[in-house]
Amino acid sequence: MLSDQDRELLTAYLDGQLSARQRKTAQRLLHRSPEAHHLLRQLQEDAHALHRLPTRKLAPDFSLKLLKTIAQRGLQPGGARPLPSPRSIPTWVGASAAAAVLFLVAGGSFVYFGDRFDTQQVIPVQTAYAPPPLDPMAAAMLPGVLAEYAKPVKPGVYIPLPELTGQDAKKRLTTELQSAPAHHLVLESRNNSAAVDRMKTVLKGAGIQVLMDPTAQAALQKKQKKQKTTYVVYAENILPDELAAILNQFGRQTKPSDRASENVLLNPMSKKDLQQLAQLMRVKEAQIEHVRLPEPIFDPTGKPPAKGKPKPPASKQAERFAVVLAMNGASGNSPPSAEVRRFLDSRSQPRPGAVRILLVLEEVSA
Repeated sequence: MLSDQDRELLTAYLDGQLSARQRKTAQRLLHRSPEAHHLLRQLQEDAHALHRLPTRKLAPDFSLKLLKTIAQRGLQPGGARPLPSPRSIPTWVGASAAAAVLFLVAGGSFVYFGDRFDTQQVIPVQTAYAPPPLDPMAAAMLPGVLAEYAKPVKPGVYIPLPELTGQDAKKRLTTELQSAPAHHLVLESRNNSAAVDRMKTVLKGAGIQVLMDPTAQAALQKKQKKQKTTYVVYAENILPDELAAILNQFGRQTKPSDRASENVLLNPMSKKDLQQLAQLMRVKEAQIEHVRLPEPIFDPTGKPPAKGKPKPPASKQAERFAVVLAMNGASGNSPPSAEVRRFLDSRSQPRPGAVRILLVLEEVSA
């Protein structure tokens, strides 16, 4: 049976709030305890359920009303309660002693102050209290602070990008990738145009050619700072070690001014993700799920190729592609672009252990 300490450790592991040493402890617990692995999965499902709940927004004047209520009621922050000391004597003895002391203090106060009270004196009662004016700087900062704390926590597994050079983080990433054939990843940035360029450079360095859908290319060429565009990078036949290197290089090449988070958020690709990807690519879901293999060059009967047929090329690794799409780009009943068709036609037999990735580049405010 898991202890409370083990449960707290798994909760912090899910939130990505552990140090490297604590993560090792959590991973050892998951490897040796099926109950811990089951609890982690249950926590992930609960987080998904909470994420699907409707989002409630606070009124614009909520912070001012809160401060006014605090001032009107004269509320003060409470201190930490001291821990109870071990009982060395019966409880009734302490209660009796406290009652005796209270009686003596009350009696002495009455004798000493009795002749000083004026029974005719009327103490005015303050019926209204005007709260002090709020500092303008605090008033400007408070809504942003409340909005930040009210922001919902996205469910999933958070993996720090800088740690993907180490074996522990790679092993954790590999373990998560083995749970499903396709995964949804989120990388946050403060400048998505620069993020797309960095991702293109990193993918080319990994031997993956990048195809830009016209919707994504048009969004990059506009370069409208006021209009945020979320980009989607879809690739297949990616090994865990390759993905770890790609994510690590992306994080290392990100400027501090463009960095919004040093973590990548990882979740298995859901049915809704597949539907949204199909809409962006303007194809059917079955076309994404099904990999069309090239026609064989040799005759299945074993006969040599007839004259006029091309000779089989030298064996080499199949060329791989990734396609970049824009979330708010044009979609609907229009046919898929030439780039999407080329991506679909170039797919090859998946390598053992390889996965499909739906990488979302999300721009956040500074």
